Amino acid sequence: VFYFMPGLRYFSSLSNIFFGDTNFGYILLATFLPYAIFKLFKIYTNTKVAFILLISFIFFPIFENMGFRHFNYIWQIARNHAETLSITLIVIGLTFIVNIEKNKKIDIIKILFSIILFSFAVLARPNFFPTTTIFTLYVILILYLNKNYNYIFLVSFFYCISFLCLVHNIYFGNSFVLFADANLHFAFTERFHKLILDDGINIIMRQLTIWNPLYNIHRLIILIIILYSIINYKHNFFTYALLLSVISQHLVLLTTHPGGRYAYLAWFLTFILFVKVEHSNKTLQQIFIKTKKLLI
Repeated sequence: VFYFMPGLRYFSSLSNIFFGDTNFGYILLATFLPYAIFKLFKIYTNTKVAFILLISFIFFPIFENMGFRHFNYIWQIARNHAETLSITLIVIGLTFIVNIEKNKKIDIIKILFSIILFSFAVLARPNFFPTTTIFTLYVILILYLNKNYNYIFLVSFFYCISFLCLVHNIYFGNSFVLFADANLHFAFTERFHKLILDDGINIIMRQLTIWNPLYNIHRLIILIIILYSIINYKHNFFTYALLLSVISQHLVLLTTHPGGRYAYLAWFLTFILFVKVEHSNKTLQQIFIKTKKLLI
């Protein structure tokens, strides 16, 4: 039965066929992450904003604690962790589906490719399963609204790749384990309590403190701005899917490992959503105007 991240070992095996006993294949894949980020921001902002954010991501880590720094992802490759692999696949996948609501003609090849990337992202990092599932359901919703019912079956079938872990665990381990036998890392299990030697209330406080330390109070402000925009303005389906993915991934953090590399995706998606709502509705400007009126 799998314990460590199953997808990374298969990716490493494939990479070693071409690059020998090195991580060059992993590094090569990570070079696509900045381009995917640029393309994603370019689609729903503009080229200028996307370029500024790209430069910030690579050279100026202003938003590092939002999971927005390239060096951090390269460093995780050096440590042979799966976060970079999974997040890179997710971001590349998003570039293919972010604009499908506006397209009258559905490009099923691009959609299926994104679903395959989401599936392998789950294999690489199973705790990203909520996010990839939400984006897959978003694709299915758009296909349903466009009456592409045959494509819905194809999308569902290709997303089932993410359940190969279950097949492996049943066949080799005679155990019905969905992804990996890692329940030690769930904060509210008996095994975790025994490891931490603390009660439920203190563990909750511990999780919250690690999830967002006081010096990162600006991250909570960003979350509040996002919620303000979502409540007060109308958005497209992709924005709501992005919001659900942010909420689900933060819930995963609060119930497992709430900080470090485990938190990259949750805060990275939060930053993407913040840029999206700010660019669409000028939320900060609207808040400033309303606050000024109240003070006057």
